[in-house]
Amino acid sequence: MDIFSLPDEIMEKIFLKLSPYKDFDVIALVCKRWNTVISDTIKTYKRNFHHAFETGNVFWTELHVNRENSTNSTMSKRFLQSMCYNDNSRSVYIFGGRSVDSQSAGFNDLWRVDMHTMRWERVIANGDYPQPQFGCTLESYENILILFGGRSMPAATPFSFQVHDQGNDDMHIFDTQSSKWSLKRTVDESPPPLYLHGSCVVTSEAEIDCMAVFGGITADTDTNALWCLDLPDLSWWKAVLVGEVPPARHMHSQVSLKTQDMFSSAILIVGGYTVENYIFSDVWILIRSGFKEWTASRVEVEPGPPPPMSIFKRKAVKVGDNLVFFGNVPSERKCTRRNVCMLDPYQDAASRRSISEKEHHNPIYMHVMDLQTVLSKGTVKWTESPLTADSVPNKFLGPNRPNYHVAVQCRGHVLIHGDYGVDSAQHVERTRNHNDIVQTFDKWPLFYLISAETT
Repeated sequence: MDIFSLPDEIMEKIFLKLSPYKDFDVIALVCKRWNTVISDTIKTYKRNFHHAFETGNVFWTELHVNRENSTNSTMSKRFLQSMCYNDNSRSVYIFGGRSVDSQSAGFNDLWRVDMHTMRWERVIANGDYPQPQFGCTLESYENILILFGGRSMPAATPFSFQVHDQGNDDMHIFDTQSSKWSLKRTVDESPPPLYLHGSCVVTSEAEIDCMAVFGGITADTDTNALWCLDLPDLSWWKAVLVGEVPPARHMHSQVSLKTQDMFSSAILIVGGYTVENYIFSDVWILIRSGFKEWTASRVEVEPGPPPPMSIFKRKAVKVGDNLVFFGNVPSERKCTRRNVCMLDPYQDAASRRSISEKEHHNPIYMHVMDLQTVLSKGTVKWTESPLTADSVPNKFLGPNRPNYHVAVQCRGHVLIHGDYGVDSAQHVERTRNHNDIVQTFDKWPLFYLISAETT
């Protein structure tokens, strides 16, 4: 019996063991039948992946490269970088960020993670390269990346919120096929200089696709304006918000919603904080109700144990009908970290090994917000948390918790790029003397990969 004579159900089980990136692409080209089977396999793969985050049945892998023994280029330590997944190239792109080792330096390099091989490389690009900056947004649309806003480090001045604002309103386009940057200038209405704002690409069956930008810091103060960039013609327009408008904020979570029962666009905004350090835990929905009009309303959070407020200063990632925040377990509790697989993608498969369990006081913990009723009832709820139990199940815990991480969803994974391992991010962000924290970067994991746990 050859593989072509196997039932579709058996073939699907076999295909589920393969990579959802290059392997699925190659299988789809074999024949018409395999193309049909792989289409069903992709749906099953996504369904299993989304369900894994609801139940905590996820598998953590640390993508690690030994800096001493490796000859490949490695990324400098940074935080407040921008990251997105481009499905056309099956790659995750990371741009810029602020240097950990120098209080007055930023980056303008672009890195690519091939999700099939799990290897990363610095992209050799040409064209109008962006300036070094952090706090910008990077969004993917078809075969281009859209980089907007950001803040540059003041020349010869350590970072502080008290210095003159260095935000910018530049918009750069990166073509993933030609590896070329281009600066797009506009003579029409456009957003002011922004950084630490939120953005997402919004698609609808009845409207032009757009990139929505909300909030952020401009001229040293927060804003609650909503700007839209029509795609693919790249023209800006300012939206008119009606109803109860969300308060001004930055560093919030912002995702687009698929509206199955209406032909309009929707954006969900969660958390964030202000320049005065007030943390928001509220939830808002913006629904496009006219040509340039969006109706804003507050979303009710159903009663339940609330997560720690600190997670609302970190951007979440949407996985299916869930919004996933990566926070921490309360510091007064001791938790045994689960086994985490360590993978060096530049070595052979024999390098894959497990880290033994050990007690860790500050592991990554997944806080999941259920969004299934946000459009129909205007409510959300936090999934049942095991933090109230005597012991926290290992399946909800990850490895060492990074601060100010960035996370994106790919075809069947969530990729987390860790920033640094100190406890007080605000201390690093505001200090003028960072000599006391340099020694904490002996181990700086580049990436954590989360996939559905399989049996």
